[in-house]
Amino acid sequence: MQPPADLPSRASRRRSRDLSATADHRDEITAAPGSGRVLLESTPAQGPTAWWALPEPPPPDWSPQLRDGPPPVRGLQRIELEAGRAWVLVADRLSRRSRQRLMRELADWRDAPVIAGAAAPREAIVVGAGLAGCAVTDALARRGWRVTVLEQAERPGGVVADIPLLAQHPALSPGDDRRSRLLVAALLASGRLGARIGTALAIGGRFQAMPLAEARGRAAGLPAAVVQVVERSSAAAHGIDGHSGLWFPGCATIDPARWWRRVATQPEVSLRLATGVAAIRRDGGRWLALDACNAEIAGAPVLVLANQAHAFELAGLDARASGTLRRRPLQVLVGQPSARPPQPSAAADEDAAPRAAPVLGIDGYRLEWPGRACVLGPVPAGAADTAASTTRALLAAWSRRLPGASDHWSWRLSPPAERLLLRDNLPMAGAVPDMAAIEAARERHQRNDRLALPRREGLYLLTGMGGRGLLWSVLGAEVVAALAAREPPVVEPELADAIDPARFVRRSLRRAQ
Repeated sequence: MQPPADLPSRASRRRSRDLSATADHRDEITAAPGSGRVLLESTPAQGPTAWWALPEPPPPDWSPQLRDGPPPVRGLQRIELEAGRAWVLVADRLSRRSRQRLMRELADWRDAPVIAGAAAPREAIVVGAGLAGCAVTDALARRGWRVTVLEQAERPGGVVADIPLLAQHPALSPGDDRRSRLLVAALLASGRLGARIGTALAIGGRFQAMPLAEARGRAAGLPAAVVQVVERSSAAAHGIDGHSGLWFPGCATIDPARWWRRVATQPEVSLRLATGVAAIRRDGGRWLALDACNAEIAGAPVLVLANQAHAFELAGLDARASGTLRRRPLQVLVGQPSARPPQPSAAADEDAAPRAAPVLGIDGYRLEWPGRACVLGPVPAGAADTAASTTRALLAAWSRRLPGASDHWSWRLSPPAERLLLRDNLPMAGAVPDMAAIEAARERHQRNDRLALPRREGLYLLTGMGGRGLLWSVLGAEVVAALAAREPPVVEPELADAIDPARFVRRSLRRAQ
């Protein structure tokens, strides 16, 4: 998509180096709610080259998605127009402090030095090939980075390696808390994923049953593109009768194994299985991944730890930084087609258009990809027995909730696994705090908790996905990749702070005052 023809030429835009040089631009950014859209354009090799502010309303020849902005239009959001080239940031209803911080970030990003000639290759190591590792590898490779993925197991997938389908499970809270806003941001980021991973992802929507009054309270203020209130009389349109609730039209079902195959076949990606990382070390301007004998496995300027709880150990983060770690069982019923239905040859093709049934949530969830797999979950804790009698009992319970849920499938229990949850049930995505430097300046940080906490250069964390791994991993991957590539922020500062790996450290400093 190209900018409207009536905008200034690239040469004239490149000369607009000072944010204060054009009052209209500054006023557009800090104007009252309902305005403040800013477009920044860059090329991967040369860094930022231009910026401008769009009037309100935006020009009519932009697409509806761009004209209307990413819902909900608040804080700082991003629409990616062309991979690696352009972003739209929406600054709306920002506090004075957030506006000032946004202006500084835009100025720092725009005024970054431009290196003449061919840019040095950007390289990264990702430790862990679960959902988080897959998402951040995809995000970095899409930006042109060469990525080496190190996975201890003999196949990718992590804790979901034995689960053929995953779905997005947003859970909105009444009001406007940070968790709900993060989930909406994750849905928006995931909506752009389908164009990159093809038949590994299908948009089918998700129905979440709940009382009508509760549904209205949770959906209040959110656009219909994100969530819609469904009354009992209209629930049949979403595949279920007799329930009111919420309908998330953009929710996706994903085949994690196929997603990894898509990512691993990219020329920028090297996936090394059965390769455990025992330690990491900074050597000059590079991070080294070391094995149990302290031998170097791989090296790169950027290293992302996406290997669940082991990431904290490798990063040298103790309980002050990680908080209390909790593990929750993960087990589901997996259905495979009992008899392959007749299908046109194109339907079995790798590039055929994917079709997935809506995800149904009634005291659990049901995912179905016709002809491929069906998943019912979660299985109650303690039901790890894989005997056929246990499977039949669980299916009977599901059939009472969703008639027809067990038809046409041959069922088995997935092997038991564990999900990692952090103390506040939010993930960690961002730069790793430098605990030694923080401790050395402890008194200064306690006196002024607005000071930026020191970070370990080039080291990032992406873990603690909990029960919403598909949503959090995609959003967290974009946050980490944008930080590593020195791009504009993916989410507004308040939301970035909510998933910052240093958030528990800052809280401990405040308590010690």
